[in-house]
Amino acid sequence: HLRAWTDRRRELAEEYRSRIGDLLVPWEQGAVHHLIVARVPDPDTAASALSAQGIATGRHYPNPLNSVPWLQGSSLPASEKAASEVLSLPIDPLMEVHEVARVADAVAARIAEPTARARS
Repeated sequence: HLRAWTDRRRELAEEYRSRIGDLLVPWEQGAVHHLIVARVPDPDTAASALSAQGIATGRHYPNPLNSVPWLQGSSLPASEKAASEVLSLPIDPLMEVHEVARVADAVAARIAEPTARARS
């Protein structure tokens, strides 16, 4: 089933990209998509809000590289920024396109919400 599952993950990843591509960590052509990672402000709050809607997420890489002992004290601002923003979204070859759409729409709404409040 591996080839079919990989193809399906690629289809679902493209659905995510078409809906919220500007929020996603980019990937190379041919990626298998075991993770779909979005960069969002305050990922813990976003994860809680999505969980309240029945959407599971993960924080696969929440620590910057300079948190490991051999790099402590190093200045790695890009790593620190990335670690503070990453949120893994659901992806599974058994998902349906409408489920990806639901997740993507919820993420987009969550990101738009603070912006709308700031304008008020």
